[in-house]
Amino acid sequence: DPAYSVEEEPSVRSERQRSLAVSYARSHAGRLPLVVAARIGRSLDVFGLDSLVAQDVGEERYRWASWAGIVTWWVLAAAAGFGFVHMQVRNRWLLSLPCIVVLITTVVFYGGHRIRSSMEPVVVVAAAVAITAALDRYRLRRVRRRRLDEPAPAR
Repeated sequence: DPAYSVEEEPSVRSERQRSLAVSYARSHAGRLPLVVAARIGRSLDVFGLDSLVAQDVGEERYRWASWAGIVTWWVLAAAAGFGFVHMQVRNRWLLSLPCIVVLITTVVFYGGHRIRSSMEPVVVVAAAVAITAALDRYRLRRVRRRRLDEPAPAR
């Protein structure tokens, strides 16, 4: 805020900053789809990663720890996508609610990996469903192979 002054009454400053923000938003309304996409991308850790990591470092986190969290998120989110496919519709709908809340919050306010925290338990559960489904499929294949390898019973 170029007109910022320590002596300025906080309520006056707040009103002036609000007016500037509304004026800016109206002047750039055509960019709204791009802004929404960027916010969602930031919340999913696929856009603006350098600034997200810099923000984490500014909050006294190690850079490597921030990147480890981002990569872990990518792996879990990919597995969760497969897990959602294997869920019953009833469970899928219930587990989608926190994701919908995160999406709305991201679109209305701002994007960042901190915003998605209420969605992360859902991602872990869905990833676990995917891993369980993959293990079940692997076991079923082994059982079928054993049956094919066994000699046919004599008649």
